[in-house]
Amino acid sequence: MTSPKEKFETKKLPMMPIRDVVIFPYMMTPFVVGRESSVCAPSRRP
Repeated sequence: MTSPKEKFETKKLPMMPIRDVVIFPYMMTPFVVGRESSVCAPSRRP
């Protein structure tokens, strides 16, 4: 039997590659998305 600590939940989150930017945890950084395929990427499902 598994304990509550051993249960893990898998989530699929959208990702977008960016250039020349380093983002650290809890950092809020605006970036411009210009390509249509990149704009649509977060709404697509695998």
